[in-house]
Amino acid sequence: MRNKKYTFYYLVGVILFSFCAFSCVDSNDVQVRYSGALRTMMSGNLEATSSLDSLSKKSHLYALGAFENLKGEIQIFDGKALNSSVQSNKLFLDTTFNKKAALLVYAEVFNWQDVKIPNEVNSLNKLEEFIEELAKQIGLNIEEPVPFLIVGNIKSLN
Repeated sequence: MRNKKYTFYYLVGVILFSFCAFSCVDSNDVQVRYSGALRTMMSGNLEATSSLDSLSKKSHLYALGAFENLKGEIQIFDGKALNSSVQSNKLFLDTTFNKKAALLVYAEVFNWQDVKIPNEVNSLNKLEEFIEELAKQIGLNIEEPVPFLIVGNIKSLN
């Protein structure tokens, strides 16, 4: 199951172990889109591939990504941006869409289906299996990227 279609999983995978619930789309018509590629960035090309202002009118937008030249991180939840960057050793949060992205994964999701993550799902591999099985059960095409949102409190972050 590990391939570029599941990049979205890995962007949030670092903090998954103590979350308690997640939401999966409840419709087949949601498309995950992306701009840029990790392999391009790893080769040293950190130029912008998209502009966030082109997405600013999407009311139910969910997105994760990196600013051009890796100058910060992009987070958009339900159409509201909360982007972060470090300037002079201080964290800055920005709620505007006037930034450019080197990498961006996004989807416009109007309806989520809430699901409790069982306690047995305690690793990234188990989470991937759980999400894949749930996506199959609700009729999503797992050959395409599947948007999901994890909500909860973390006990620790490494």
